[in-house]
Amino acid sequence: MTFFSGRSLLISAFIGTTMVSLQGCDQPPTNNAQETTASDHEATAQITDQTTTDSPSSDFKSGNFFYIARDVADLQLRAGDYIQQLKQTQTELQQAIQDKDSRQLQQTAMTLQQQLQGFDQALNSLNLKSQEIEDVRKKILESNQQVLKSPFLNGQVNWD
Repeated sequence: MTFFSGRSLLISAFIGTTMVSLQGCDQPPTNNAQETTASDHEATAQITDQTTTDSPSSDFKSGNFFYIARDVADLQLRAGDYIQQLKQTQTELQQAIQDKDSRQLQQTAMTLQQQLQGFDQALNSLNLKSQEIEDVRKKILESNQQVLKSPFLNGQVNWD
């Protein structure tokens, strides 16, 4: 079995794991979120300001809509570009595998590694308040670490 036929399934599985974790992150906000009134925005801002100064970042709240909405918006703002880049890189990896282009595959693997490291930094820089979004962040970080530790991204693969 050649590298390309044997490794294509492994590569697709790694990328697929990360992309499945990210599917909900780049969804546009629903109309319900856009229909909030000015008083809702003020209340959200007051709650956010109070919690930022009153509680440490490790004190997560569960079930609070304002915290969840705030955290989702922050996640989309800071990580949205990485999600788009990772989707593009996934397409490039699949094309390199189909073309059996080891040079392109190696270059794309290096790009993927850099993007995942940047994505991890963006996720770690979030100051989350909701337990639900913290759980999502942890799962994405775990998935990214599995991919980053893979032989594929650590030069332990014979590219020829």
